[in-house]
Amino acid sequence: MVVLRTFSKAASLAGCASATASPTRTRIALMNRIRQPFNVNSLAQAAARAALDDDAHVLECVRMIEAGRHFLYDEFKSIGLQ
Repeated sequence: MVVLRTFSKAASLAGCASATASPTRTRIALMNRIRQPFNVNSLAQAAARAALDDDAHVLECVRMIEAGRHFLYDEFKSIGLQ
């Protein structure tokens, strides 16, 4: 089993993602064939790890994203866009 997660929206860490896989050489080798040509550095890994533990931050980010979406919808509606 492979679990993929992005941190770009809810944790405000654009470009940061994590992958966890059962530690078999075959699965890891397959993932290495399709992964991006760069790895996430240790600072980004620490930020992702902290983001996983900070539920309040994630909830605040989601709230801001939703508020921004509603703002855009209202502005689009005010100029006649659907």
